[in-house]
Amino acid sequence: MSVLAARTSIIEGSDGVTLAVYDFGGAGDTLVVSHATGFHGRCYLDMIGSFLERFRVITFDYRGHGSSSEPNTRLRDWSGFADDLRRVCRHVSPDTPVRVFGHSMGAAATVMLAEIDPGAVANAVLFEPITPPPLSGLDPESLPIVMGARRRRAVFPDVASAIDNYGSKPPLSVMTPSTLRAYVEFGTRPTDEGVELRCRPDFEGDVFVGAHALDVWSRLEGIPLPCLVLAGADEEAQPSSFAGPVADRLPHAQFRRLEHQTHFGPFSHPDEVADIAAEYLGGAP
Repeated sequence: MSVLAARTSIIEGSDGVTLAVYDFGGAGDTLVVSHATGFHGRCYLDMIGSFLERFRVITFDYRGHGSSSEPNTRLRDWSGFADDLRRVCRHVSPDTPVRVFGHSMGAAATVMLAEIDPGAVANAVLFEPITPPPLSGLDPESLPIVMGARRRRAVFPDVASAIDNYGSKPPLSVMTPSTLRAYVEFGTRPTDEGVELRCRPDFEGDVFVGAHALDVWSRLEGIPLPCLVLAGADEEAQPSSFAGPVADRLPHAQFRRLEHQTHFGPFSHPDEVADIAAEYLGGAP
């Protein structure tokens, strides 16, 4: 991956948030790349490079991620992420619906946006959207993903140490080398001790808890979003296991399973995922 230049702008969001938006230019309709929990917009540079011949590509950092600020109150649910995406889409394309590639939380935010502002999104590709069926009696704080996020190591001596650490074990070890480097370089800030994650572990934990605060699942049948839902290999109790049922409930959805991928398919197979997405979204070859 070569280094891609982007024009950066800062826009205002709700709850005191400022959002960092990156415009990479390119030819064609506007495509917004909507990132997953704990990551940031520039983790997708490999995919963005593949998109540029077919789209004008925009990405951004959700509240509390990358170079965007945290809200002024504790995050309780994902409604703020849907509002972040709405503001970005309307900022970069005020009068024309955009196309969206959404990953995980970013895919869920896309579905939520299509419900609250149907004219904002023309169509979308959703990689394992986090819109699960509700589970009665669930205590989100007890989930391993939440506890793991809150315990996540946040400080490293330098960028190279962070890359070595993340690249040595799952799940980030599946990333392409350039994706892993982008995750660390744009996802950390310098401190007196070295570098620290921009997305604080406790904030990331709150995001995972907030995934269960809104029942989007029960409203999927009323959301008229033309979309392609992608999923990696079917794993029990993982987002891949309910991606197909999500597509079944969305009235204008198609579904495709990529058996050789995981939830991090956009990071491990960026060119393949970008080609599939571009074909669906209507990018000129």
